[in-house]
Amino acid sequence: MKFFGAFSQYKALSDEQKAFISNAQRKFVKTPDELVKFFKPMAVFDKTCDEARAQLLNYVILFGVLSFLGIFAAIVALAEDYLIVLPIELLMVLLTFVGIIIRWRLGKIDIHNNLREFVVPVVNLIGQDMEAGTKISLDLDLRGKTLDSKLKDTRKDDPGWFSYPKVTTRIYEDPWFKLTGQLVDGSKLILNVDDQVTRLDKTYKGSSGKIKSKTKYKVKHEIMAGLALKHKKYAVADNNALTNLGAGLKYKDGDNRQLICLKDKFKTQDVDAHLDPQRCLALLGKIFMSVQPAAEKGS
Repeated sequence: MKFFGAFSQYKALSDEQKAFISNAQRKFVKTPDELVKFFKPMAVFDKTCDEARAQLLNYVILFGVLSFLGIFAAIVALAEDYLIVLPIELLMVLLTFVGIIIRWRLGKIDIHNNLREFVVPVVNLIGQDMEAGTKISLDLDLRGKTLDSKLKDTRKDDPGWFSYPKVTTRIYEDPWFKLTGQLVDGSKLILNVDDQVTRLDKTYKGSSGKIKSKTKYKVKHEIMAGLALKHKKYAVADNNALTNLGAGLKYKDGDNRQLICLKDKFKTQDVDAHLDPQRCLALLGKIFMSVQPAAEKGS
């Protein structure tokens, strides 16, 4: 069973790695290689943990169904064979509760999939464009997107007693990823990811007249990628090159550098959805495509 492997992998983690899983928030100042070495065992554990929780859910459903069927079997066999059926029924009930408890325990040490699906690939790819030994600053918050501390606004639409629908809207701000570093060509890199989560709790009257409740999430993801490029190495190809970058462009020309920032915004309805690292790389690629080596300016 996969949960044995998950607990084994968790036990093999260092105290520092376990502390990060527990807190899920920390600011790092390390080289990309150091960060990948630190995160990778946790990413492997997280994948096994997700697989184990999915497997346990299937077992819980199976044992729960068998327990339910066992009740009827016990009733039918009550007169003669209850001594055989009853122990089996108790075993199914016990296995159901054990599965629920183990799955809950794994959920307590689970970490958001953004660690393995986004953070590790992004840090690894950025490290390939940096001088060996150069450190980056990474501010990471994977505690969860709907914590009370991240709640920014609450609105209630209540038409009054016995009137429906009643809707409570909660808006959360989650700036969970901030990275800065210097690339091999001397350019300064900035990558930020901010998520805005809207939670809608709706109580309404169904077509049958019964009062029902449901919760819906809307997530707005915003990725910001910026490069501060040295004037002596890069120059904007032409004004059209900047204009073609779109409405999310932010451009600032300084004495020694020019800062070009781009944003990518998109929406999902899954609060646990992970980001595609290619979205960051695409923004950085667009920025580099808008400039040329300084010696070629005007050519």
